[in-house]
Amino acid sequence: MKKALIVPAILLLLTSASAESRLFVSLGAGFMRPADPGFRQVYGNEALLPEVSAALRLYKGLCLTAGAGKASEEGRTPELGLVTKANQGYISVGLGYLLRISEGLSVDVNAGFAGMSCSEEALGAMIQGKGSGYKAEAGIFLMEEDGRAFLGLKLGYLSARVSDLEPQIAGPQSFKLGGPKIALCFGLQLFGDN
Repeated sequence: MKKALIVPAILLLLTSASAESRLFVSLGAGFMRPADPGFRQVYGNEALLPEVSAALRLYKGLCLTAGAGKASEEGRTPELGLVTKANQGYISVGLGYLLRISEGLSVDVNAGFAGMSCSEEALGAMIQGKGSGYKAEAGIFLMEEDGRAFLGLKLGYLSARVSDLEPQIAGPQSFKLGGPKIALCFGLQLFGDN
């Protein structure tokens, strides 16, 4: 997972040297409603999802986007009531469009590829899986007068499927990753002019 972060980070840093480019970085926290009904049964209907994302303006409003997030939850097995822990994480890269509606208001729409992973620990056993999918997101941002800092609200959807999760432990399984999400974020414009 760490290696997958290197390529988007290098691309963002190299292209940010351009005078025309602007790099926007944000930290967010929100909730995701897990798409898998089995996950919801054990861990609840929402999972806290901290995120980091970046957008590099390439031309006018067209942006290269990247992001990462990880949800960790604790629950109890339905039959025995034993403690179990699960994680779902993602790394994404894609394209977006950032449109300034007024001096203090902007909207953003983006979509792209998402590499997702999951793990679950119960009864002393660990099950892990990875899957490829997509991330789609739209947001609205309130920007300062100078355009350097912003607050935002983002709505989105993450989706991937993992098959054959450790079949020797739990038998053949298919698991949905992701789901609808909502997040509040705070960000900064790091390079470029207004």
